[in-house]
Amino acid sequence: MKHKKRITVVILTMLLMANTLSMSASAAQRGNTPKEEVVYINLNADGSVKEINIVNIFDLNEKGTIIDYGEYENLRNMTTTDEIHYQNHVVTIDAGAGKLYYEGKLKKNSMPWDIGVKYYMDGREYSAEDIAGKSGRLKIKMAIKQNKNCNSVFFDGYALQATLTFDTDKVANIVADGATVANVGSDKQLVYTILPGKGAEMEITADVTDFEMDSINMNGIPLALNIEVDDAELMERITKLQDAVGELDDGMGKVYNGTSKLQNGVRSDIKNGVSELKDGAVSLQNGTAKLLDGGKDLQNGAANLQNGAASLHDGMKSMQNGITQTQNALNALNAQSGTLRDGSAAFISALENLKAAVSGNDQLSVVVTSLATEYQKIDGGITDYTNTVGKITSGYAQVSDGAAGLVNGSGSLVSGTQNLYKGTSDLLSGITEVYNGTGTLSDGTGKLDEGVEKLLTSIATLYNGAGELKNGTSTLRKETENMDTEIREQIDELLESITGSDTETVSFASADNINIDAVQFVIKTDAVKIAEQEMTATEPEETSGFWEKLFKLFVW
Repeated sequence: MKHKKRITVVILTMLLMANTLSMSASAAQRGNTPKEEVVYINLNADGSVKEINIVNIFDLNEKGTIIDYGEYENLRNMTTTDEIHYQNHVVTIDAGAGKLYYEGKLKKNSMPWDIGVKYYMDGREYSAEDIAGKSGRLKIKMAIKQNKNCNSVFFDGYALQATLTFDTDKVANIVADGATVANVGSDKQLVYTILPGKGAEMEITADVTDFEMDSINMNGIPLALNIEVDDAELMERITKLQDAVGELDDGMGKVYNGTSKLQNGVRSDIKNGVSELKDGAVSLQNGTAKLLDGGKDLQNGAANLQNGAASLHDGMKSMQNGITQTQNALNALNAQSGTLRDGSAAFISALENLKAAVSGNDQLSVVVTSLATEYQKIDGGITDYTNTVGKITSGYAQVSDGAAGLVNGSGSLVSGTQNLYKGTSDLLSGITEVYNGTGTLSDGTGKLDEGVEKLLTSIATLYNGAGELKNGTSTLRKETENMDTEIREQIDELLESITGSDTETVSFASADNINIDAVQFVIKTDAVKIAEQEMTATEPEETSGFWEKLFKLFVW
């Protein structure tokens, strides 16, 4: 008997399963009733999910049965008293024409966004409960990321708008980069917009007193914006940019070739020329050193010549004095020879008289005649002496004139040697300046040689840099060849990221729901509030029925 009962139970179970499968298959074939979903997500103050409720909205043209799908813990008809039937994730409601709202609490607390909120006061992190009522420098960090365990269509296709509200009586000096700030009465409202497919990290700082903050409210909606972009002008500029990049690459090739020629020219021509100039400067310096030595020798010779000329001039003056004295002596001698000649003539005349006187005496006459003959010889000698003295006197006058000329000439020689010495002094000064200049020139050519080496190094660096830049412009040219196509694609992607993708609207409640008109997310955190003082008196408990308690549980 027990065996039969067991068989009966198995058969009944199989029948029930078959009936359920049949109902599910029938519902799946019909699909769900078209609807809208508003997803209400309650978060703790730190951003963790507390609970998720979905309000399903239907608008029936006529009386009929609503079929819907979802994994719910609890259900509540928010419009009518019509009974909600729920079995195996299938919701059925017999409803009349018009709108009907029912709310269901999801079993899984998973939403498309991971949200984290952290609170700091004066640099120290606190929980929301502990930071309430504190004063100081507040910092709030809020991070929004994709929850990869949830359908990505919502994160990629929905934009979030997050709103934080502060009481300006307790909050001042708010700094919130990236937020739109608005005054709402006495409150300051910060609004952040997070585009589809994008996360965000926000940081807010402020000076607070007895800190409290209302709930952070967020709304998630699809951005189905109809944006038309006229990119003709942009693409025209991009084409010009591509042409400019091509010209830049060609110009950079010429620069690269030019730096190569510059490098070769500096190395072969300037470097060699500077080396030759350096060697020539050294040779010039050595030559001017020898010239300087020669100039010093010339100056010494001019000094000696000047001294010799002075001595010669003094000697000429002494010689002139001696000639003058000799000439005076010759003049005196000449005068004496004249007297001697006159005496000789008188003596001859006396002999002639004596000869006439003794003409009668042959012996005396012979003696006188012999004496006269001998004296004629003496007289001839006196005549020659007189003539010679005259000639010497006359010649010595010429010597005296010549000596005077020599004295004058030696004076001119002294003056000339003085000028020569001065000239050699000036020449030596000039040679010294030239020598010093050749030293400066030699140093300059050395520095020039060092500068050319540095120039060569710099040109080598320039050449290498030009080569790298040429490679870069070539790469830039290659990379920008398809820029117009890539930018068009990126514009489309950007517009898609801003407006949301044109994907089909899907249900958040269940993938079995295929007739979805709209899905919207309403998200809020717990407020940061100062804990109220516990009541000392015990208040009586309210007595509520099941439906009242259930209603309060799901009221937003």
